Amino acid sequence: MKIIPYDARYRDDMIFMVLQAKDALGRVPRLNEDLLDVPGNYLDRGDGFWLALDERDRVIGCVGFSRIPGTEEAFLHRLYVKAAEKRKGIGSALLETAEEEMQRQGIRLSRVHLGEPREQWFESYAFYAKHGYREYAERYWKKVLAEDACNNIRTNQKTEKTTEASPMRAYSERLSAAQTIIEKLLDSKKFSFDGLKPSDLEDGLHVVYAIFDKADGSCLYVGRTKNLRQRLYTNHLMGPKSNARLKKYLAEDEARPDIPTMEAAKIFLKDRCYFQYLPIQEMRERGQIEGLLSYILNVQYIHEEH
Repeated sequence: MKIIPYDARYRDDMIFMVLQAKDALGRVPRLNEDLLDVPGNYLDRGDGFWLALDERDRVIGCVGFSRIPGTEEAFLHRLYVKAAEKRKGIGSALLETAEEEMQRQGIRLSRVHLGEPREQWFESYAFYAKHGYREYAERYWKKVLAEDACNNIRTNQKTEKTTEASPMRAYSERLSAAQTIIEKLLDSKKFSFDGLKPSDLEDGLHVVYAIFDKADGSCLYVGRTKNLRQRLYTNHLMGPKSNARLKKYLAEDEARPDIPTMEAAKIFLKDRCYFQYLPIQEMRERGQIEGLLSYILNVQYIHEEH
């Protein structure tokens, strides 16, 4: 299998493949009109479109994207894989190709509009969820495009040391990377403390995390850890006063007379709180991002100074 930029010689074979893919889903195989003129609808506008070919030079998949004018965002379109070729990594390879070109063009947010009913398009919903997309409105999904979970910070650090770019330019690049980090956190999965089990969290995962109040979305606490499961479940939820910092702060906060004890604070966590996290491997990065999130999210409770 190989992936190539759109070539008009394969247009009819591509259309045939798309109609077959739709038929395999049990849908009436109607043609998307934009596929009749891919150059005019995609390439001439600076957007992208690719084909996946098998060893017989037949089209077995396709994907395209169109930039949203005046933004750093784009919509994915026409990601199809021939029914007999599914579950071979072709869809993932096509998606990766499109996302890489988006990033090369400075696009920071990828969006996609999925079909209905969900029962008929369940493979699409599962596919995009697996690849980091999150639903933000009915049938609309999005993904913040970032290199290796916020590696933009590391890239910018290297750039500052090895180029003669002005300090202001370096700061601007880091501000852009910071925005990507915030968006990636807020787009990540939300975990409720109510019903939380140790098996829900990966053991030994290095992360930066934030705990929010469901009632108003305010950020109560930001932290970093080398063990996600231990910190969030064992310490924050189940731990005693000595290692459950947020429960301690809540119970000692005179502005919260309704939370007078550690047990009341635990109930508050279960009833009112959820958390989100970003996997960050390097300790220095975790410390930097912890400070960034604390400031941007206007965190309510901060570690005591020593």
